[in-house]
Amino acid sequence: MTASKKFRLKSTGEIVDLISERDGKVVLMFNGTRIERPSDIIGTLIVPVSEEEDVETASKKRKCPISPSGGKKNEKSHHKCISPGDTVCLKFIELDRKTVYTISEDNSDVTVKEIICTDEGVIPNDSLLAKALIGEKSGNIVTFRHKERVFVVQVLSFFRKTAGIYQQLREKKDAQKLLDEQRKKDEKAVKIQKKARSIKTGNTVCVEFLDTNEKKAFKIVDAWLLVAPDEVVKPYRPTSYDSKTITEADPDNDTISETSPLAMALLGHTRGETVKYKVADKTIEVRIIAFFDDDTWLKNHKH
Repeated sequence: MTASKKFRLKSTGEIVDLISERDGKVVLMFNGTRIERPSDIIGTLIVPVSEEEDVETASKKRKCPISPSGGKKNEKSHHKCISPGDTVCLKFIELDRKTVYTISEDNSDVTVKEIICTDEGVIPNDSLLAKALIGEKSGNIVTFRHKERVFVVQVLSFFRKTAGIYQQLREKKDAQKLLDEQRKKDEKAVKIQKKARSIKTGNTVCVEFLDTNEKKAFKIVDAWLLVAPDEVVKPYRPTSYDSKTITEADPDNDTISETSPLAMALLGHTRGETVKYKVADKTIEVRIIAFFDDDTWLKNHKH
């Protein structure tokens, strides 16, 4: 072992103090924290400060090339080094424990909050572990600090995951986005449909006669045009004085013909509107209170 007591972490370049070495173990001081590690980490994970230049050079070679724009990695080297979105297989050397983590791309799908207690999931790309892993290659050994403790991990392998928990989360997120967009379109279509919905033949209509404040409900029923003794057709509007309209309307039983002046004034209008129609020389104004597709409401409220 070298006589120097100042060492530097190969992965991050941070300084550690070597306090003592005995029984195959060394005692280190890192950022005020006392750490006991196997002595074989010397030369593998930590090197004397006198070798700083060699460590810096080795670190640069080990890391993937960084593009000058925005600090992003070169696209061609994506498959050679770890980047956000990759799934990384790790081994915690001292704990003799293997884990599989996916580094999140936008931190919207993180599932792992306690790294030491979870063996699989999605970790934030701004976590200390992710920062230590990004830019590394398979076989590299890195260290990171978690809750005042320094952990040593080895990168066993990494890949762009196309199946499993990470991809499922991404697909679920994308599917939810599509569902939300479709829901908005449906809601908009319903609003347009409601707005476009108007009174037509067969509807039951509730109106208020504004001159007398009388409220009345009735159903608009069909009418037919009798062109010849054996021929009945639509449209129902007469084309000559010889034609005749036929209808089953009965005002005493709350039905009116679609050819009546009131019905013709109401058709095509919607709730809340006010319409006018003439009977002889008198103009009558009515307000549409509500209307329904059939006469169920009328039957239930007749009395």
